[in-house]
Amino acid sequence: MAEIEQGGLNFSPMIEADQVSTSSIDLRLSNAFTHTRKASAGMSVTIDPDKASPEDVFSEYGDQIIVPHGKKFELKPGSFVLGYTLERVELPNYLAARIEGRSKMARFGV
Repeated sequence: MAEIEQGGLNFSPMIEADQVSTSSIDLRLSNAFTHTRKASAGMSVTIDPDKASPEDVFSEYGDQIIVPHGKKFELKPGSFVLGYTLERVELPNYLAARIEGRSKMARFGV
């Protein structure tokens, strides 16, 4: 909490006090998702990590979905989506962080 109060750890939008615990900070799921496109039967995808960034791969093989406020996104069986956090996190160079999905959402494929 001291790093947040001293401005070393920044969030945009700012987090609420109930998101902070002794060893973690709960980030919220935003309304933006990347949904991978289903490959056609017999189609294979070749990705060269030396030549393509993750952004390139997702722009070529995925679609960005923005769910309007008050609406729902239906995740179909066999589908895969990447969810984004609502908060943008800025860390000083002397801190490290790890973002892990919550197991209850992972059970649904998010």
